[in-house]
Amino acid sequence: MNRKHEQAKAAIENYLVGIDVDKEKKYDSFRVIEEIGREMDILLANQINSEIVQKSNHINKNEKYINLEEKEQCGFKERLKGIEDQRKDANSKLEPYFSGSDIREQEKYSALEILEKCLEKTEALEIDMVPLLKGPMIQKIDQSYAKLLQDADKPPIVTKQELEKLDQAITDIKEYFSIDDRNNKDDENAYELHKENFDKLSELERKMSLYLRLQILRNNHVKVSISIENRLNNMTNVDSEKRKNIRQILIKNTKDAKDSFEKVREFLKENTISMRIEYLGNIYLNEYYRSIENLRKQASQLLGIDMSFRPPRSG
Repeated sequence: MNRKHEQAKAAIENYLVGIDVDKEKKYDSFRVIEEIGREMDILLANQINSEIVQKSNHINKNEKYINLEEKEQCGFKERLKGIEDQRKDANSKLEPYFSGSDIREQEKYSALEILEKCLEKTEALEIDMVPLLKGPMIQKIDQSYAKLLQDADKPPIVTKQELEKLDQAITDIKEYFSIDDRNNKDDENAYELHKENFDKLSELERKMSLYLRLQILRNNHVKVSISIENRLNNMTNVDSEKRKNIRQILIKNTKDAKDSFEKVREFLKENTISMRIEYLGNIYLNEYYRSIENLRKQASQLLGIDMSFRPPRSG
């Protein structure tokens, strides 16, 4: 696009300063400039739409933490619906232009302006939501942490030191919010402080969610491994050489499952879990699930036992 732009610009500049330019070439140059302008407008609209959708999805995801009365007072759903209706209306007005047809400049700028206002309204809605989320978010993280501790007697997925770090992170965030409440109620920067701490809460929630999924998978992995070992040890009617061969056949899937567990466990030791990293974490967890499932199916066929289990829901 830059090369086309430079060529068209040079031809038009030559024309404007009186240098002879082929008429068809001149008009082609103006068409190129016009097309580049259209492409820039498309990029702008796509970027605004993408930000609105991303923020709306974030609001919808977090709305579940807010109690019904506060939801109704703030009218989150109604405001989101109004924003979405306006966004769709603006996009429908721009569609002919983006498809190559001409529309009035005023109509184009008006539609783009509506998209920008939709983004502003979505950001304002996000700001209104933040103060209402801290309590429910902390409560959910407390509950998730309690679930991790309930299975402390099972094969650990986190060390004692890692649990202590999680506990300290929860304590720190509660204290941060408490300080914000006391010192920043009337501060114009209070939202930024709340937003920063809420982001920390969100990261911690994502980390806890991934840990809990890993815990379920790890427990299933252990059940499969124990079932295989018990079955092999109890095959008294099968000679030792055949049992040895079965173990050999299972080696690859056994190693794959173990390696997948270590991979996702190391991944979760990261200090922060952004939304992008959460997506990657779920991919690793799904790989771990598949490796356990491969081991389970192979062992079921070789040993004649059923070791079925449900896959955990993704967070």
